[in-house]
Amino acid sequence: MSDLICSEVHTFTHQLGEEGETGTRLARFMFSTPPSLGREWTSLSFGPSELEFTGIRRSRSIPVDVGEDSGGEDIEVPRFTSLDCRGLGDGMVEYDSDGDMDLPRNKGGEDKQLVVEHKLATGLGEVGLQVWRGSLVLADYLLENHQQFCGKNVLEVGAGTAVAAIVASICGANVLATDIENKEVLELMEKNVERNHNLLIGDVTVKALNFNTDVSKRDDLKNIEIVLAGDIIYDDDITEDFIRFMVNLHNKVSCDSLKFIVALEKRFVFTVADLDTVAPAHDFFISQLEQFGDNFKTCKISTNYINLDFPQYFCYERSKDMVLLEIVCQIKD
Repeated sequence: MSDLICSEVHTFTHQLGEEGETGTRLARFMFSTPPSLGREWTSLSFGPSELEFTGIRRSRSIPVDVGEDSGGEDIEVPRFTSLDCRGLGDGMVEYDSDGDMDLPRNKGGEDKQLVVEHKLATGLGEVGLQVWRGSLVLADYLLENHQQFCGKNVLEVGAGTAVAAIVASICGANVLATDIENKEVLELMEKNVERNHNLLIGDVTVKALNFNTDVSKRDDLKNIEIVLAGDIIYDDDITEDFIRFMVNLHNKVSCDSLKFIVALEKRFVFTVADLDTVAPAHDFFISQLEQFGDNFKTCKISTNYINLDFPQYFCYERSKDMVLLEIVCQIKD
């Protein structure tokens, strides 16, 4: 039996139960939106669309399979104070008996629910069926910078559960959500998009796309302006394919410069070769970007690290090991 991999994000979800024969689960997240987006103190929940809940407490996380009633046993759960509370005056934030924040709700409207299905643990080949931290960092970035994405044609590669793709649509982008040619992953994405069609602003289309696909034959990619990629950097072969895909896609699209927003996590391991703790997947990706000019003669790239000090709208632990890059691919002079 192959080893199972579990995303740490599930620690910060309220699991609601199983959904079908494939072992997928329903979970609930909380998030807010910037006032300029017009959806203040909205909730994002992973669960049935008919599920109703009240009380937004973004400072609290509930470990997997632990409900509010833990049978009298004291259970410590992670808490953090980095969540954004801009615009709240003195006395507007109240706390319940457990010390959790009860944030004010928008009295003019109902809480919104985003319905997403996912798995708690998978083998390495099916990690797209889980929700990963990179998707939530991308979602935070999209919400904070929603004006930059409104009306844009956005491609998400390795979209998995389609969380970032759906949030991009809420920001007004037209999104092509893609992942590998895997029936279970693609069907999961389609179900998640369909469940939330009432929340979408821009169009969301789900299709298969591998990094080694002949993109010259894909007319649906011609008008892409921005590419999102969350937690796809974990295997050197996939990383090399992604670098080549960047060039091939730039040669296909009609815009002069193509922007990639890539979120990844430095996953550290101790190696005998280095006699040190290193993040090999991250380091290999950065080395490939640095060698880009030597390997490709028709394109050039500029790479910028995006500071992660923007507000956190989702409830999760934004690890200091997260990295967010803006990579712009252009024709070489």
